[in-house]
This record gives sequence, C-alpha cells and structure tokens, in this order.
Amino acid sequence: MKRVVHTYNNEAEEQQAFYLKSANGTIPNEAHDILLDLVAIDKVPANKVTHVFKRIAEAFGISIHGNVDRRSVGRIVKEGGNAAKLQFGQAVIDAKANRRLQFFLGLKMAINHTSETQLAGWIDTIEDIWHLLFESGMCSEEDARVFWNLVTGFHSDHAADQKKLFELLRKWKEHCDREVRSEHIIKRLTDLEYACLIFQGSQLLIENVGGPAAWEAMPVAKHTAQLEVMKHQIIRDIGEAEYAKLAETEKAEVDFFLWAGCCMHKEMNAFKGGCVGFDNFWKAHPELAPPKLLPNRDNAAAINKAVGTEAADRALQRSERGAIKVMSLAGAVFRHKDRKRGQQDTLRFFFDHKLGFNIAFPDTSNTRFQSHAEASAVIVTYLDLFIEFLTYC
Repeated sequence: MKRVVHTYNNEAEEQQAFYLKSANGTIPNEAHDILLDLVAIDKVPANKVTHVFKRIAEAFGISIHGNVDRRSVGRIVKEGGNAAKLQFGQAVIDAKANRRLQFFLGLKMAINHTSETQLAGWIDTIEDIWHLLFESGMCSEEDARVFWNLVTGFHSDHAADQKKLFELLRKWKEHCDREVRSEHIIKRLTDLEYACLIFQGSQLLIENVGGPAAWEAMPVAKHTAQLEVMKHQIIRDIGEAEYAKLAETEKAEVDFFLWAGCCMHKEMNAFKGGCVGFDNFWKAHPELAPPKLLPNRDNAAAINKAVGTEAADRALQRSERGAIKVMSLAGAVFRHKDRKRGQQDTLRFFFDHKLGFNIAFPDTSNTRFQSHAEASAVIVTYLDLFIEFLTYC
C-alpha cells in the first residue's frame, strides 16, 4: 500500500488520503500508474476506473480526493502504450545486452490476410515505433532498418500465407541491409562523384525508354517516377557490390534468418505415424499375437455368430485394436462428452479420496492435440487405481 498512500503534504499523510490531482490540477505519476494498470491489466472500463479505485481505497480506510474523467484516462492509457513502444525500441537498440526479453507488439486489424498485407503491417508497426523513438530523442535517426538488420528469425504455423510471409520478410531484411551499406558509401562520395553517378544512371535510363526524343515526350510526372526508380536501382547496385566484397562467413551472418514452424502438427503426425506403423507391423507378422480386438456390440455379434460371412469380414475390418481404441473407450467411461452419462464426477471424488487431489481424465471425445497420449500416460501412471475404480463401480 505504500504506492497507494503516497501523499503530497503532512496533513494528507495524517489523514491517510490520496489525491488524484495535485494542487495545480495535474495528475501525479502514482495516479497514472494505478489508473493505467486498472484499465490495461484488470480491464476496468475507463469511465468506471476512478469509481473502482475509490471503492478499493475505502476498504483500506484511505480517502480519495479529486476525480479523473474518461478522456483523461484515455490519454493515460495512450501514454502507457507509447511508453511500451519506447521500451521495446530501446531494448532493440540495446540488443547486445542479450537479456532475452519478450515483448508483445499488439494486435491490429487488416483488410485481408494476404502475405503482402501482413508484411506491410509489420513494416508500418516498426516504423511507427522508430518515429516515436526519434521524436522522444532516444535515437539520433528515424531509421527502422536498424530493427530489420537485427532480426534473425520468424516463428509461425505451417500455413501457406505464413511461409510466403517468411520469404517476404527475408527479402525485406536483405533489402534494408543493402540500402544501409549503399548509403554508407554514398555519404563518403564527393559532390562531383555523386553527380557523375546520377548522370550515368540518367543516361542509361534515357536509353532504356527509347532515347532523348522518347524521354522528352514523356509527361513530367513520369519523369519524376522514373528518376526515383533509377536512384533506388543505383542504391541497390552499390549495396550489392559492397555485399559481394564480404567473405562467405560474413555474408551468412548478415543474411541469417531462420523460420521456426509450429511443432504441434509434426508431433501429431509422428504420433499417428507410430500408431499406423504398429498396426502394419501386426499385419505383417501374423505369427505373433496382436493386441486384443475390441469390436463394438454389433460387430462382436457378427464376428462370433456369422463366421466366414461377408458381415463377419466387414465387422473385422471395421473393428479396432490397440492403445488408441482403449483410450477412446476409457474416455467414454471416465470423461464422457455427455456429463450425465460418464463417471467423470465419481472418478474425481475417488482420486481425491485416494490421493488427496482430483484428476480430470483427458478429453478424448474431442479433436484435441495429444488427448489420447495424455490419457495413456494417466492410465499407465495410475493403472492400479483405475482397476480398483472399475471394480468399485
């Protein structure tokens, strides 16, 4: 409560009071922090945050003086967002510290989910942060390429748009690096050298459009656009030439950019592949006794009472065996999708009585990653207790 009961004069300290505004009408930093946390972290609406804060303070015997309107709270939240951006930008600039910090850059709506739109969103977000850094005086240049030259990886799922986004990000990183290298060279050129460079590029541009006559026939707006393209091409060419001077190890370090995909589907495919492999093994070795067949009631009747018929063969083909089938059956008993039919509540009471804590059986009735693997682990760990429970039931 030290932070809450911060006061501004001895009288307030004696009265256990907290002032939301100082004598000159400004909101103190302590009030900023509390209101920001209540809105951003605790999701208190901006128009109710002062009321909520007063109710909490009253419970501790602290009187709150003053009021902060919704508009001021909105400004406080915006300032907090800008402070978070500055914190991220400063951490990137000081990346050599290698503090392994994680930051959340927020969620933004996009007009579509194309890879190009996502790339533009990333570029705009980083440029916005660097503009804020420059305006705050925390960096000397408004150059977001500092960030892209430090990026070394991208993590996403295996969707096609994310794979394409990775390639676009990789190319953008290379583009930023070549531009920076080129600009370092251009800054060292004399005015005459730079003029010669532009003249050579202009001559080549005029030749490409069909000569001086064709160039003069073009509108002025197109002249400007073509000259900009020419300047960017010169920058790229110089950057590529400087990059080509690097050793192979240096090139690899400069362009280092990894893609890390989500492992969930890979692990799921490995699990499914293992089950299929076991099934194929038993089929390839009929001399060995396979896991017990677990047909349902109708298939069991067809197998036992109509031996040699098509119905029996079809029942055999449709019936399953092995751990996955056992876990599905166990899930139907220990965690049925219909709460009125399963033994899930009784099982929790049983484990609480035996172990002193509850166990919720994995939900094998839904398509949930690793639910059958988790169910197998639970059964193996508490096999004796499950057998006792079934005997008890």
